[in-house]
Amino acid sequence: MLKSITTILSMLFLINSAAAAGWEESNDNGLYIYTAVSSNGKTKLTIVCDPEKLRPTSEDGREIAQNYVNLEINGTTISGRQIRLSKGNISRTFLVSEGSMQPVKADAWNSLISELQTSGDIKIITQVYSLSVSIDKPTSMKCNISE
Repeated sequence: MLKSITTILSMLFLINSAAAAGWEESNDNGLYIYTAVSSNGKTKLTIVCDPEKLRPTSEDGREIAQNYVNLEINGTTISGRQIRLSKGNISRTFLVSEGSMQPVKADAWNSLISELQTSGDIKIITQVYSLSVSIDKPTSMKCNISE
């Protein structure tokens, strides 16, 4: 019972914590990595983009870039069946594979990236958590993919 109450209180804390963050960009051998960490350090959203298709994967005989999103809460990579990201008028549900959300269609990915690179609140919903990270400064992401 006490464990359940502690879990609920932890979730309520995360639900109500919309902390300011900015996207930090790094590069790992041609992969562009964008990370936003909430000011309380509890939520980390990472977007990895491969615009040059340096590490492509095959889908229906086509090479596609390995772009994906990773979410950590309290240092634990969130896994489950799906995670929903919303910002502005755009809302996308991603299937989770090995702890990462991967895009299915180029137009859905590109519209989400277009929104994520602007300032404002990013709402994140999983089976357990509902929280947001506030991006305080826009950035230009090299993440668009083509069909």
